[in-house]
Amino acid sequence: MLIFPFKSAVTKYSQRLFRILDLETNLRTISFSPEGAAIYVGTETGDLLLIDLRALDKHPKIIAVGSSHQPIIALSLQV
Repeated sequence: MLIFPFKSAVTKYSQRLFRILDLETNLRTISFSPEGAAIYVGTETGDLLLIDLRALDKHPKIIAVGSSHQPIIALSLQV
């Protein structure tokens, strides 16, 4: 489960709201894309999830990494 702030309409209680994404898998590592528009998440089952922060209502794109289903323990993104 990911919890992070996102901008929304200002209310009398708070200037920010938090969005909860239930990804239904165990997460191992997380990294923002270089431009900050997406999050890459490595899972316990060896999948790489790509979450578009501009379209949070859509399901994340799932990228299978290898065939052994080993956990992804680190991510490094380059420009």
